[in-house]
Amino acid sequence: MTFNQFKQVIRFGLWGLPGFITGILLNLLFVELIQLNVYISYVYVLIILTLVNFFIVDRIVFKSKEKKNNSKKRFMHFTGITLSSRGLEWLSYSALIYFFNFFYIFVQIGVSIIFVFFKYFVLREVMR
Repeated sequence: MTFNQFKQVIRFGLWGLPGFITGILLNLLFVELIQLNVYISYVYVLIILTLVNFFIVDRIVFKSKEKKNNSKKRFMHFTGITLSSRGLEWLSYSALIYFFNFFYIFVQIGVSIIFVFFKYFVLREVMR
């Protein structure tokens, strides 16, 4: 990874920071106040964040006046990639909690940071 690519990943991650914080707050709300199971709660969090993130990624992070794909096609590609990524994210989250009994919020933070790199490199190709 070049330094320029690393800077782009950091920019991508910074644009995702409000969603990241919202995800943590939603997970706390669902688990601590509503008493949802930690695994089910995170599924809800990931679905909500996926919908919001499309608009941030499409309109701000990878904005361009000359996109190759139309909005519907970008949304379909984004959704497919993001749900695949989120599925792996959820499996990692669940395995770390189940097998190692780590605190769910710390796991959410760690898994989110790791997956931001994966999502950036895949989405940068799709969102053009």
